[in-house]
Amino acid sequence: MNKDIRVAVLIEKDGKFLLGQEATKIIYGLWNWQQGKVEEGESIEVAALREVKEETGLDVELIRKLTVLDNPFLGTKETHVFLGKIIGGELNYSTEEILDLQWFTKEQILEMRENLTGPWLLEILDSLQ
Repeated sequence: MNKDIRVAVLIEKDGKFLLGQEATKIIYGLWNWQQGKVEEGESIEVAALREVKEETGLDVELIRKLTVLDNPFLGTKETHVFLGKIIGGELNYSTEEILDLQWFTKEQILEMRENLTGPWLLEILDSLQ
């Protein structure tokens, strides 16, 4: 798989979505869904599951692919975005990549516009039924 491909997973539970507060320099302190690069030889789906496990400690099932985004500003060719649900694991995170993990309602996320990594989070969230 091309290293310019990324994945993102929206994890939903009881009407709330899990967001991670970024610890990386460029987007430090902003909130984002679990995301990362697809590694060489890895499928998009396996990458999505791995990134969630690494960033949250959770095991998820990918429910469906929501969209594929064009991301020229990240130097990334595309990001495959999935909706996922928890099937196991225990919530924990690495302070190297994530400052905090919290559950937010759709309404709360819509009010966090200035504290999100980008407008695409709102667009995808708004498209969910």
